[in-house]
Amino acid sequence: LQDDNATLYDITGTVKARAGPGDGTIGNSSYDIAVTELGDSFAYCYSDRVEGDIDLRMYLNNGSLIGVEVALDPSIFQNASLSNLLDCAAINSTRVGFFRYDDDTADQIEFEIINQTGGQLFATDLDAAAGDYGQTAITTLYNNLSAMIFYDSAELNFTIAIRDVNNRNRYLGFLCLA
Repeated sequence: LQDDNATLYDITGTVKARAGPGDGTIGNSSYDIAVTELGDSFAYCYSDRVEGDIDLRMYLNNGSLIGVEVALDPSIFQNASLSNLLDCAAINSTRVGFFRYDDDTADQIEFEIINQTGGQLFATDLDAAAGDYGQTAITTLYNNLSAMIFYDSAELNFTIAIRDVNNRNRYLGFLCLA
């Protein structure tokens, strides 16, 4: 996959709209993408090896771009295949949780809350030294909460975190593998 395109389907599988091409060529390896709905729009997060960054684009459900591309991380290590692991989920209709493993020099787990125009509201490093191999996932819960889980290869465990819409920690726990 090198092109940045999206197609919107209704419940029957009929094409309703096409979004893109957005960024054109985004690279042919070591990339990741995530999509989340925001009511009458959706957010699309992706790593771009060609530009060496992680970007966010927001679209209306008819495929029209809202605003401009926003660089969530303007400088990723393009040759580290795990530096591009990311996920996003709508916390509510105006905020998106962006969650990623950064295999650059710090091997850190990062979480951001972004508003509907792509502006960063909060940023947190949940683990500053997660080791050489990581993975992240985020989902929406009720009452403006989001739940995240990540793998920490330095400590050989999974960490579960629940945060609210204002980035306050509601739960942090560990699942040990060893």
